[in-house]
Amino acid sequence: MASGDERKLSIIKKDNDLIQAKYRVGIHEQRLLFAVLGAIRTDDKVFNKYTINLQEIAQLHGITASNDLYKQLHRAAEELLVTIVDISQGNLVRKTTWFNYVEYVPNEAQLKVTIHDELKPYLLQLKANFTQYQFAAVANFKNSYSIRFYELLKMRQNMGKGGQFYIEYALVEIKKLLGIPRDEYKQIVHLKTRIIEPSIKEIDTQTDLNIVQVDYIKKGRAIHSIKITAEPKKQRILAIQDPEDTSRDSTPKTPPEKLPQAVQALLDFGFSESEARALVKMYKGEKALQSIAYVNEKRKERELKDPCAYLRTVLKGDAGEKWANAQKQTQENSQQQIFEQQKQEAEELKRIEKERKELEKITKIFEQLDELDQDLILDEIELGLKTLVRVRFKSERGALAMGSKSIFRLYTEAFRAVLTAHGYL
Repeated sequence: MASGDERKLSIIKKDNDLIQAKYRVGIHEQRLLFAVLGAIRTDDKVFNKYTINLQEIAQLHGITASNDLYKQLHRAAEELLVTIVDISQGNLVRKTTWFNYVEYVPNEAQLKVTIHDELKPYLLQLKANFTQYQFAAVANFKNSYSIRFYELLKMRQNMGKGGQFYIEYALVEIKKLLGIPRDEYKQIVHLKTRIIEPSIKEIDTQTDLNIVQVDYIKKGRAIHSIKITAEPKKQRILAIQDPEDTSRDSTPKTPPEKLPQAVQALLDFGFSESEARALVKMYKGEKALQSIAYVNEKRKERELKDPCAYLRTVLKGDAGEKWANAQKQTQENSQQQIFEQQKQEAEELKRIEKERKELEKITKIFEQLDELDQDLILDEIELGLKTLVRVRFKSERGALAMGSKSIFRLYTEAFRAVLTAHGYL
């Protein structure tokens, strides 16, 4: 059995469609899922029946093992039998659950589960379009929503090519992804203070990502979407012990040397420090980072027998630079499309606001006229309409006498023309 430290170094790997699936689970459900996902082997072709040690879960997450905790985890397993995971795309509806079998003895620290077979394409034999991260990054999270935001950010990390990257979602879509019903957190301030801000704080303080900025984007006067900008921490240090543990040794320790970003990236990739420094000196840091990002993309498509040898070959050529430039162009095109869309939306809002003000003005002028002048205006409008439209106008004219004002919205152009001809506009 793997030790606790080895467990924390295990890799969580999910297809991106599963990362973006719509579901809602609590923190204990998430902890169980991590225990099960961490037990999956990279070469597994089918799901096994996984035996989970609940005492080990407590140790890994820095919580106290007790019969009460075991009961909570048993209930969490039962919840995962019925929790809907919505992985629909477009018009195709796809829904499943996390588990399809649970077995345990009450008050015992052991649990056996099997994952639903329909999740095989999203968890097994992943070659492309997947996201992976170290379990240690999220082990000390107290909030299940933090995990979802972290996964969404990690899915887009390659977009930054070693630098800043971002995710942007409409708030309506965020609630769907997190499985939050529409009638919950109706006020944006509650969604910010109870869901978004606590999640961002945990990610920023406990993981390999720095949260650079959080922008709440408005459409008109209302907040419509959220944009979270992040970047990798220059030196990735993930706690292997409980964050509350403190060393009894009070001797001041020399802080570790902060290596150049490209050297650190090559170290993380698997090179020795001496070779990493030599490669950066020979090819420059930017090219090294571009080549690493390129090779990581290739590793998603197929298994590389010797990734370091492959990277050395890439560094000798310009494949990494070409790929990085293509990614940059794609990102710029995407940003341009977003800019154009936002510009069109802004213009549309201006047009709507202009029409609203004009409608208010026309309505106010008409209502200030005496009854005889009003009838004259309405008669002239009616005479100028085609026969079929005239029937509807008469209906709306009758509704006007009952207090309805829809006639002004439906025949704005006609009112403008007649009122202008009479010198009222």
